[in-house]
Amino acid sequence: MLFPDALSLLNALHGKYRLGIATGKSRRGLERALDDTGVRHLFSATRTADECASKPHPEMILSLCEEWGIMPQHTLMIGDTTHDLLTAHNANATAIGICRGAMSRQELATAPNDGIFDNLSAVLAYLNVQAA
Repeated sequence: MLFPDALSLLNALHGKYRLGIATGKSRRGLERALDDTGVRHLFSATRTADECASKPHPEMILSLCEEWGIMPQHTLMIGDTTHDLLTAHNANATAIGICRGAMSRQELATAPNDGIFDNLSAVLAYLNVQAA
């Protein structure tokens, strides 16, 4: 299930940025989630815990960056857990937290971050992108 404003965010970012997923889910679980939500076409690459070291190890982000031919410093990780933020930090990527998921603002703030937002619309504003 997607956050209520996630589809708008994904559509706004698609075509402007390469979108990927770095998840602690299994490959099977991610494939099911992509099918259930109908957003598979928006992502150019994905990594799961079956394929890479578990978060907060940076391997998922580093592997995506290698595939795309970009430096981690040019990568943004949007996450809802401290493990997401630590993964980005450990990869030398930008890390922003979203308070719509597993952890509160206070919990997210305990990890290195470049911003914490209450909703995905605020992420669009941070990126200076208009909603789709």
